[in-house]
Amino acid sequence: MNERRPKVKVAVCISTYNDFELVNSLLTTIRYYTKYPMENVGIVVCDDGSKEQYKLGLRHIIKQHQDWHKNLHLIEHMENQGIVATWNHLWRFFDSEITILLNNDLLVTKNWLRSLVYFVENNSHCGACSLPSYYIRPVLVPALVGHQEEFMVEIVDPITRKKLTCQPHSFQEPTDSLPGRVMAPAGMCFATRTSLLREIGGFDESNYRSFYEEIDYGTECAMRGYVSYALPYPYIYHIWSYTFAHNPELKAQETMLNSRKNYMKKWYGDITPDDPYNPHYRFMRKIPPARVKFITYADNEQGYVEKEHLETWTEVKQAANEGKWFKLLEAGNIPLEEIENLTKRTFSQEDLI
Repeated sequence: MNERRPKVKVAVCISTYNDFELVNSLLTTIRYYTKYPMENVGIVVCDDGSKEQYKLGLRHIIKQHQDWHKNLHLIEHMENQGIVATWNHLWRFFDSEITILLNNDLLVTKNWLRSLVYFVENNSHCGACSLPSYYIRPVLVPALVGHQEEFMVEIVDPITRKKLTCQPHSFQEPTDSLPGRVMAPAGMCFATRTSLLREIGGFDESNYRSFYEEIDYGTECAMRGYVSYALPYPYIYHIWSYTFAHNPELKAQETMLNSRKNYMKKWYGDITPDDPYNPHYRFMRKIPPARVKFITYADNEQGYVEKEHLETWTEVKQAANEGKWFKLLEAGNIPLEEIENLTKRTFSQEDLI
């Protein structure tokens, strides 16, 4: 199957729904600001079941941009399947070494692609890395796409939420900050190794339609010893949640709550917000998320034999309270001392598998 797919070094994947104008703006900035050798880059756009007028507009836009980049492709869904299914179809389109996923409501800036590719290539422990962004209003898009450097752009800092007004190029100077370790990459723009995507099995469509899919991916990476990073440079521009704001039928709030519930259930079982093994609590303490596995044993005529597997902290706590004897199968990167405090017992070397 791999032989049938276009082979590239870097796959740039763009998802969109009921839009073609923003995709046009994004592709225009990709053309203008990408200094990376384009013969090594493939671009694919996935329309996730848009209305017919948007499909027609997007086909026209793609055809126009194919004049400057022949390895640009469009795939279409007959109906809306959600961002998770869209991402899976996108990253599997090319036979690539590095996959970069982009929202449609972005504008990239100089060195955007070179920075992402360089970091992934030169940091073998990197699971995923993302770029920082400034929030912008849609009205500013034409000026930014038109490269009007003397134009004064008003952006919103994502941390302080303060409005800043300056010329666009002033936000693109390198800083002396270092890449920061994060729980998960920013879903609007991140790069990862395609081989890692294959190892994980892609994004989890069984638990998520939209929201938390990038957090789940960051957790999957962490479970395998790979770290997610936020790069300090370059900043890109992001309209922020454009698709959900303009398409109420997607039921953003309801979908987000369901995805959060499924994430918590998948990784940590039935835990409370103040539980030390809540992933967000652990992240604030700079302890990477991890899952444990225990095996309980029951006594019968053959002696102690394997009885059940425990894979959530709720099950472990219950087994400890019931006085069950069990061996530790896998602790991820949770210190043994914490596990002993949780289970109220001490593990000997014989207990560790």
